Amino acid sequence: MALTLASFLVVGSLLMLAATKPHTPERTITVIALVGGIAAMAVTAALIRFSHRRGRTPMEGK
Repeated sequence: MALTLASFLVVGSLLMLAATKPHTPERTITVIALVGGIAAMAVTAALIRFSHRRGRTPMEGK
């Protein structure tokens, strides 16, 4: 679920990046959202890999 939401944020930010003018507050917020979405995707992917490495699925918990 987290990976889906992060992907949605990245795609939306990329679309808005093309629609905003440089050096405007809208562009700044779009870039921050893009960076946040990419960071969320990276953290989620890392957590998924670490949980699979330990032999558990994320749904099993402890």
